[in-house]
Amino acid sequence: MSTSAPRGFHYALYSYHPHRVHHSTEEPKDNESESVAAFFRKEATVDGDFSLTCCRHNLDSLGLETQVRDFISRRLSRGAVYTGSGNVSSIEIQDLSAPLGCYFSLLRVNPMAQAVGGSAGAASPDYGRRFREYVVCYLCDREGVDLLPFRTELDNHAQELQTLLHQENPADSSQVTSDVVSHLQSWQKTCLFFVTRCVDHINIKLPFLLYSSLCCIPMDISSTDKTCSTDDLNRFVNACGLTALVQAQPQITTSAEATSAAPVSLMDFDPLNETAPATATDGPAQGTRQQQAKVTVGVSPDACTVSSSTSNRFCEEWAVALRSIPDKDNPSVMRQIIENFKLKANQHMNTLKRLLRNAETDHYMLYRAFVFLETCGMGQVLLAAAIKEAEDTSSVDCLEVCKALEEFMQSLPPPAQLEKMNSTTSTT
Repeated sequence: MSTSAPRGFHYALYSYHPHRVHHSTEEPKDNESESVAAFFRKEATVDGDFSLTCCRHNLDSLGLETQVRDFISRRLSRGAVYTGSGNVSSIEIQDLSAPLGCYFSLLRVNPMAQAVGGSAGAASPDYGRRFREYVVCYLCDREGVDLLPFRTELDNHAQELQTLLHQENPADSSQVTSDVVSHLQSWQKTCLFFVTRCVDHINIKLPFLLYSSLCCIPMDISSTDKTCSTDDLNRFVNACGLTALVQAQPQITTSAEATSAAPVSLMDFDPLNETAPATATDGPAQGTRQQQAKVTVGVSPDACTVSSSTSNRFCEEWAVALRSIPDKDNPSVMRQIIENFKLKANQHMNTLKRLLRNAETDHYMLYRAFVFLETCGMGQVLLAAAIKEAEDTSSVDCLEVCKALEEFMQSLPPPAQLEKMNSTTSTT
């Protein structure tokens, strides 16, 4: 059954019925043992014996739906469709000049999960031993839109669909409720265009939000704007976060700390000593350790508020790049900019680690590390992350180098004063 959809974005939901292989109850020999993944691959591909029924789609024509179904069938026959994590591929479609981008994932639903009271007694004898299975496809033929950078959001959307399918009637898996249809119709709005909505609503506050997200500072996010929900903001923060900047080691906490555990932050102290409101950006790192307060983010139809005014040159350049995109209706371009800046931050961290390692035995490399921290645009964030990693790994030599760099950076004047001194020197 077909329904209308925004131009360029489509979906298809198929009911998948593999003819299961009946296995004997005998214990397998040592050389016959197989993994769980191999078992599911084997039972899905034996003789290609399965059926695929379309439950719902909004493709423009039945011929297009048939070609999509053929593509999914070929993937299923090779055992290349898995649960939990979907795949992104391209489908060559007749009469289309460009390939059709396709995300697809296998959803396995336990029919016994929704049995209530004695209703399960009327089921067939093998009712509880079999799953209902679906294949969901999200398709895009809009030029310049790539689904691959959004695979995490698409996986989450597919898992939410699986939860809704738990509530379906197990007697007829080809029929779906209006809740499932509404969820399918919202996939591009939820998984792709949250980026454009957040950039548009956060606007001039974007550097402050990017800084908090980059440092993994806990945030309290709320929104009263229907066009940019709290879920949208949470997705945006997660997309911009860089938890891999520091590989934190497990830490022992007291019982009091365990009862009020806060999210792990790469910045467990304020690099700008921001105990009072501050407006300076990319300032000198301060060595005072203190608990990092949560950042409050609020979005209303009229404005966006961010409780922290801390940022740096790296995040300001990041915000400018996001806000200056000519094609603001293309979420892939914005997401690619986000991924490029996250990659750049990782490269900066790797460069600093190499310099710190060499600076343990070479004073000139210590100077080069200092110059790098001053010129990269995010020196205080990198140094704080390096100190945290050195403390977690008990690297005494690296920690001493970091402390020396921290003292150097503390001795520098604030950026505004430093810029004024440079301009005065140039005029004289």
